[in-house]
Amino acid sequence: MRSANEMEYIKLTDEESCADDGMPYIWFFEVNPQNDRLQERSIEVDPSGRVQCMTKEEYLDSVIELVPVPTAEELNQGIWGETQHAELISKEQFEALWNAQPGCLPQQFGRLSEEAES
Repeated sequence: MRSANEMEYIKLTDEESCADDGMPYIWFFEVNPQNDRLQERSIEVDPSGRVQCMTKEEYLDSVIELVPVPTAEELNQGIWGETQHAELISKEQFEALWNAQPGCLPQQFGRLSEEAES
């Protein structure tokens, strides 16, 4: 069980935005529950495999309005789209993705899926 002051890590997929080969948009969020659930870092992978990593500072420079990241449970309620699926991941999984070379990301996604099933 995560303590209240620990970061939360979420993997969010959107099946509706799949490419022809079935690769969905995937986001990974490091969320700070003590700071209004704002993201500290995020990783976005589009269906073509293009990856964008963003720190909190980069996020703050790119948005008009700060929006808290919903919990995985809230994301799975379908409010933001029926084709989205969220799950909690570990800090270690997030860090492995954050620190991976771009060419390694698809392999990392596979490991995440396998770990989530076990």
